[in-house]
Amino acid sequence: MRGVFFIIKKGKKITIDAYGDLYEFLTTLPELTDRKGRITSHLIGLFYQVTHFMTLGIKPCYVFDGEITLELGKQKRFIEKKITPRETSIITPEIVQESKELLEGLGLPVIQAPSEGEA
Repeated sequence: MRGVFFIIKKGKKITIDAYGDLYEFLTTLPELTDRKGRITSHLIGLFYQVTHFMTLGIKPCYVFDGEITLELGKQKRFIEKKITPRETSIITPEIVQESKELLEGLGLPVIQAPSEGEA
């Protein structure tokens, strides 16, 4: 998870910045696709992460930021890192929906924040 190492005791619950993880999976994993050519890197990354947490007895809860926060974050990343517009809009509504469906299908809580997820 973004190079952060931490110790969590078995049976604990944690919250995770969903967009941060999705962005990481989409930019660091090779572009994995299904038979129809749709990107699946985010789903594979989430599945691996969730099953790893579950084997450790940890129940993650994923928090998705609101739309206003996302637009500001995209603009900030573009300015700070001078990356291309394609990279700033890599997380599509379809990717978000598929991710939420996967997480809910695995029985995990998903929170849609009205604005900043940390709030």
